Amino acid sequence: TGYGIPVNIEKAAQWYQFASRQNHIEAHYHLGDLYTKGKGVERNLKAAFEHFETAAQANHIDAQMRLGLIYAHGLGTVKNIDKSIYWLKQSAQNGQLRAQYKLGWTLMHHKPEQYRPEALAWVTLASENGSNLSRFYEKKLNNKLSIDEIKASKRLVMAFHNQGL
Repeated sequence: TGYGIPVNIEKAAQWYQFASRQNHIEAHYHLGDLYTKGKGVERNLKAAFEHFETAAQANHIDAQMRLGLIYAHGLGTVKNIDKSIYWLKQSAQNGQLRAQYKLGWTLMHHKPEQYRPEALAWVTLASENGSNLSRFYEKKLNNKLSIDEIKASKRLVMAFHNQGL
């Protein structure tokens, strides 16, 4: 329900559009979600990208994560793994659990030669923070990396903890 009234996604989209014109960051995030799903508005991945980008640039951690995923898949914009990694890292450093896992996965699958220990570190952090999927992937990565890479990853995890992650 809509807190005592029936849910009306179209009306919600109108209010989010109004609020986004006032630069309300949460409204930009929700509009991005609505445009992605085509709920209350016509599905428009370019508009979704633009709203997520606005919210991400204002440090909205869920928008940062979604923007990272958008760049990874090229939805509404050109696919760009470096930008995907940038935005996933912004979100992960801000404590977004899913972004921590996705960043580790993206580093391992798209830049493994450069980021193997960092990939494991992000997945380990997500696992420590309660991600069941990360626990599975962490075990898999531990079997793929060398002892020196695992040690480097553990040092990174300690650094993350020192940063409050």
